[in-house]
Amino acid sequence: MTVPYRQLNGFFRSIIVVGDIHSCWDEFRRLMEVARFDNGDGLVTVGDFLDRGPGSWDGSSMKF
Repeated sequence: MTVPYRQLNGFFRSIIVVGDIHSCWDEFRRLMEVARFDNGDGLVTVGDFLDRGPGSWDGSSMKF
């Protein structure tokens, strides 16, 4: 049986949850800047990650 969730282990300064990125990489990068995301944080993405946006299925625009 597959477990439908994953437990986050360890200490995180904060955990940031982002939904429905839809390949909008510029907006996603800006959101991470506003949230001051860094190595001490955890990131959880939910919803559509690559679907529909301007960078859908195009690896050239997916640079972080």
